[in-house]
Formats: sequence, C-alpha cells, structure tokens
Amino acid sequence: MKRIILISAFSALAMADYTLTMQMGGTQQKFFYKDDAHMLLEGNEGGRKVAQLVNGEKIYSVTTVNGKKRYLDMSAMLSQFSQMGGQSDAMQKPEIEVIHKGGTKTVAGVKAQEWTISVKDQAGIEKDKVLVTNDKDLVNAMNGFSKFMSKLSPEGETGNMYEVKEGYVIVAGDGFRVTNLDKSDLPDTLFAASGNSSAPTHIGQTKKPLIHIKKPPVCAIIGKHGEATMLHSIAKSSADGWKMIDSGTCSDMMGMHLENALYQKGDGYIHLSLSVNDPHNQGLIATYKLRGLSITGLKRGKLQGDRYQMARLDMAGIKALDIKLPNALLEVTATENVTDDLLKTADDLLHLADFKPVKRTMANPQDALKDVEKMFGGKGGSTPPSGGPSQEDLKKAAEMMKGLFGQ
Repeated sequence: MKRIILISAFSALAMADYTLTMQMGGTQQKFFYKDDAHMLLEGNEGGRKVAQLVNGEKIYSVTTVNGKKRYLDMSAMLSQFSQMGGQSDAMQKPEIEVIHKGGTKTVAGVKAQEWTISVKDQAGIEKDKVLVTNDKDLVNAMNGFSKFMSKLSPEGETGNMYEVKEGYVIVAGDGFRVTNLDKSDLPDTLFAASGNSSAPTHIGQTKKPLIHIKKPPVCAIIGKHGEATMLHSIAKSSADGWKMIDSGTCSDMMGMHLENALYQKGDGYIHLSLSVNDPHNQGLIATYKLRGLSITGLKRGKLQGDRYQMARLDMAGIKALDIKLPNALLEVTATENVTDDLLKTADDLLHLADFKPVKRTMANPQDALKDVEKMFGGKGGSTPPSGGPSQEDLKKAAEMMKGLFGQ
C-alpha cells in the first residue's frame, strides 16, 4: 500500500493463535499472535535479527547480539509521546471507495479478490490496486497485526490499518504480501521477555546507560569513488559547531548517482546522503512505513521550499530527515546521542536553492556493463585493463544486468 489505510474500529478477534509470514519491501517478516497482550514481530535489519514484542502492558524492542537477546523497554517513551500529543502530523481518517472489483488470485492458500480502490485524504486522492479477502482466519490475523501496529504508535489505537471494508482485509498491495498463515498453538515462552538474555533496559531509569557511538563510514561497504561535487554545492563545510569531516561519491552507475558526507560535533555524527536519478529511493521514513516498522515523532512540512518528512526510526535508533528535491532525495540522519534539533541543523547546513536538477534518464544493461568495467579500473571499452575482469567475467556481468532489467 502506498498510503496507510486507517478506517473503522477493530473487529473482535477470535481466541486463536496465528503466525503470519509477510513479504514487506523485499524483506520477510513473521508476526506471532496469541492474544492482544501477547504479540511478536520478527525480521532482519542490516543483517541483524530484530523484533518488537508486546508482553502485557510492556512493549519491547528486541535485538540479538552474539546469540543473546537484549530487550529495550519502549513503553515509557511511547507513553511520553502519547501525553505530548503523539505525532505532530496525525493522519485523519481517509475516505475509501471501491471503484472496481476484478478476478481472484490465491494468496496464502486462500482466494483473494482484485480490487481497485480510491483513497482520499488530506494529501489528495490516490488509486491503489490491492488483493482482499474475507477469509475468517486471515481477517482475524490481519486485525491482530493492525492492533499490534497501533500499540507501537504514540497515538495509541489508530484504527484498522488493513480493513478496507467491513469484513475484508488487504492481504497484498504495493510492496506488501501475506505469504503464509499458520494456526498452530504458540508457546507462552515465545512472548517472555526473559531467559537467555540481558535484563530489559527501561526508559526513564535513574541510571542512564553509557552510549558509545562509533564513527559511521561515509560510504558503507562500497567505499568512495570520487568527490561529492553536487553535495558540496548545497552543503556548508561547517555550521552551529558541526564540521564536515568526510565526503565522497559512493556510486555512479546506470544513470543513478549517490554522494554522501559526514559531519561531527563532539561525539555525535550527522550523515548526508544525496541520491540522484533513482526512482526507487523513496527515503528512509517511507521505507520504514512500507515495511511496517515503528517510527515515532513523524513531522512533515517544507524546508527552504522543498518537501520533507522527519521521524525517529525506532528499530535503528536514529533520527531521520528525508528531503524531496527535483529528481533527487536528500537523506539526513543523526546518531542517537545527538540532541540538536535535526531540522534546524539541516536548515543551517544546507542551501537547497543551489541544487541543480539532473534530467531523469533510464538505464540499460549496456550502460550498466560499462559502469561495471569502470569500477574494475577499465574505461568501458571492449578490452579489459591489466588485472581487470576477463571477457568471461564481463559476459556474466552483462547477462546479470540484462536479467535485472528483464531483457
């Protein structure tokens, strides 16, 4: 779904155990439901096993480190946000209209109907194609998942996120699909915040844990491949005590360009990432929402005339600011120990009016192959450089690129 659908009150949930397997934004997540007080969502984030657990009145963020589970009690923080009014840009109940009913497809072993719906809210009107079902077990399981997501919201119960019409729930949409439903009994121990783990850390405890922040890489994994020319045209070298300590072009392939920069102030860091001509990059916050991951403190508006949205990405423990530029996206993130107002800092560091838009282009396998050659030290010609890839390697790379583009 491109936009979260919030309508109607929750349907009554049957007393049954459910395990939902879902594909969200290219990653698999599993949701375990026993009752409204015992729910668990498991997934992966950056190669780490992560989870969010509801155990009675407590809500935990769970990470697995060296085989041991560590629990962070999120309950007090969510309560504080709720008392402050929660998200500053709360979504209003949209108007949903079913404008077309099509054929049927099988989803998670049951028949689902193809519906085209119109979603009207304060941002405008948008049409979505979804698959819905009135299968009793899937309806109950999806209602349980929606109840779980509401518990993670600072606003508390926000309405059913997946019920598009009474008795019908969405089981597949843009970037989301239910792949399996298991009704086997779930052990109580699955929902216990104890066992082979460290003691839960409670927000608001008297003794604050020591946070040690490592310097983030400017270009993770892939390294730098040149100067960050476009980013330097809109980002100052320093402001408000923040100093740019590293920058570079991280990738320049298939017409898509990525430049990053890293700022430091004390032991805190702010990372800028400018993605140009990449139609698939919707930003960190949109990606979290698409995958059903928890965000708090959502705020939207305009910065120097360009649209932005800002929130805390709870699972990653960082603050994020996504700024939409012409055919580009600027992501600003801050490590968890940064106390400065991220929006104000970005306003001081950036001069967005100096950004020069790049014409949107479509990549093709031939251009991609040339880019692969360049990364190996070649010039994009037919003869590989000394120590570069062999013709056989290049042929394999060409076939891989053609596969990516469906040719």
